[in-house]
Amino acid sequence: MGEVPMPFGIWKLSFAAVLIVVGLSGCGNGSEMAFWEACTKNVKRGMTLSEVERICGKAQYLGKTGPFQGYKYTHPKTKQDWLLFFENDILKEAQVPSGNR
Repeated sequence: MGEVPMPFGIWKLSFAAVLIVVGLSGCGNGSEMAFWEACTKNVKRGMTLSEVERICGKAQYLGKTGPFQGYKYTHPKTKQDWLLFFENDILKEAQVPSGNR
């Protein structure tokens, strides 16, 4: 009781900003937050799978916090793996060939 509900607009924050907030609140380690921040800021629509992997494919453990919580994974190997483990729209766009939309 006495807890104020969060305004709806708070859910519209960008994915990277949410990760930074989670990291600052002490719910995740700094290196994981830095990884996701770099990954989400640097992946752009139209990139090839290999370009996405160069930016985001080096994590050894994903999912200590946020929407990836509970996923343990070493390295996405296919476009489908990326689609399953990344829920960010820009990352999805980067991996779906234009003929399959």
